[in-house]
Amino acid sequence: MVNEGKSPKEEVVLVVNESYTPKGEQVRIRVVKWNDGPAKIEKRRFYKDKTSGEDRMGKCLGFTAEDFGLIMSKKDEILGALK
Repeated sequence: MVNEGKSPKEEVVLVVNESYTPKGEQVRIRVVKWNDGPAKIEKRRFYKDKTSGEDRMGKCLGFTAEDFGLIMSKKDEILGALK
């Protein structure tokens, strides 16, 4: 189903980690609720819009072994945020 003209509702529950790519894009691992749905873990990149300078949301990314280790080290905090 296509979301006709409506922006998805985002609620960030927890930011697990923030880092930067060599291109200067920010990458966040976070727990997020979309459109009042259940909380989920996602890894997403963010970038600055060249014309407005505003932060823009990019695509979701896959987890690396390093990401998985970070998630496991913070599993209790993340599990709490997922409830």
